[in-house]
Amino acid sequence: MITLQRFQNLLVGKNEHLGTPNLLGSFRHFLKNGGPDPEWYDSISDFSELVLENLNSHSVSAEEIQTFLQSCAFIHEPDSIIGKMHLSSNGTMQNHPFMGSILGESISEKYDKWDAYTLQLPVIQAWLKRKGLFHQALLNLGSGGGLVLNLGCESSIEMAEFYKSYPDSNVLCTYIDHCPQSIEQTKRNCNPFRNKVNPIQANPLEYKCIQTYHLVWSSFVLDRLKEEDLIALLRKSMRWLKPGGMAVFCFTPRPCPDGRDFLELFGNLSIRMWAPEELIRLSQEAGYKRNKLKIEKSDCGTNLILKLRNAF
Repeated sequence: MITLQRFQNLLVGKNEHLGTPNLLGSFRHFLKNGGPDPEWYDSISDFSELVLENLNSHSVSAEEIQTFLQSCAFIHEPDSIIGKMHLSSNGTMQNHPFMGSILGESISEKYDKWDAYTLQLPVIQAWLKRKGLFHQALLNLGSGGGLVLNLGCESSIEMAEFYKSYPDSNVLCTYIDHCPQSIEQTKRNCNPFRNKVNPIQANPLEYKCIQTYHLVWSSFVLDRLKEEDLIALLRKSMRWLKPGGMAVFCFTPRPCPDGRDFLELFGNLSIRMWAPEELIRLSQEAGYKRNKLKIEKSDCGTNLILKLRNAF
């Protein structure tokens, strides 16, 4: 059994398998600058595989590793990935330059050396899957376009990407987010298409729509709600949808050992995991009929997709 002390040694001590000097400097570089120096890649890749192996075998818990990582001074530096996550009101990594390249445009050649390491992370797989689902949902609106309501600004890069690919699209998108920084970032991301995007700073739970939408989407917001708030938002989504419109909400499923371990390991994201039967029950409590809701689990196992159709 590999102990917490063993993991400490891997990070801060010399190791015959992972090379010298210690990994702390390389890990600091990775967190602060979006990627390790090339000479550190193999060591960090080996370490990440070892973490995954031992999390899966329950030799050490994500909580133990996170407890140790949180004791490392560099974790709390504002310009580290985790530092940014803790300082961000919505607790996401999207504004980090590397995350921007993952969530937005294709990975640049700068990261070719280590994108295999990165794409192993279930949290990244989940984001990539959600990105693809959002793109497909926009395409499903057809050539006539439609009105889209986004709860949260996590998909603003994808929205800009969509407009670049389909400059004649008649899709009009409204973003609702309580975080002023997220709204400003959305304005920057979608600035070339500002006549098609309307970012509004508001709490989605308190927002009163003045129109209805063909698509209501959320990549991340509902993952953090308490049960009673989720029911309230699902109930509101019925009023936001046009007749025949669809709401698509992304969740983190339970059980999801790999994805949850990595979420816990690489940041305190305040994510709540949901079982499919829970989402079905809550949707019905909100007023949706059973034959108008659908649950899908993505291939990578870190997404639970709730699709709700307005039948009225």
